[in-house]
Amino acid sequence: MTAPYPLYAAGLCFLSYLPFYLLCDVGGWRIPHLSVLGMNPLVIYIVQQALGDMHGTIIPESSGPAAALAGFAGFYLICYAVAWKLHRDRIIIKL
Repeated sequence: MTAPYPLYAAGLCFLSYLPFYLLCDVGGWRIPHLSVLGMNPLVIYIVQQALGDMHGTIIPESSGPAAALAGFAGFYLICYAVAWKLHRDRIIIKL
């Protein structure tokens, strides 16, 4: 690996993080949706891995964009429902 690639990747990461830092930390905005997901990220990671292992690819590759979007929405809603339930019950799992 050459030096320019890590520098380029780090710059892209910084630029994608910068708007959230400015809006949330400096500007004081609250994004409730992201705070629900951010309370238990390890649990969400485990849930999405388990769903992927149990079901594999539900949507065939030959499907159109609408089917892929529907599959993503269903997958995301399941993960978000788990995060919301933990957030509502004030359960925070830490290492």
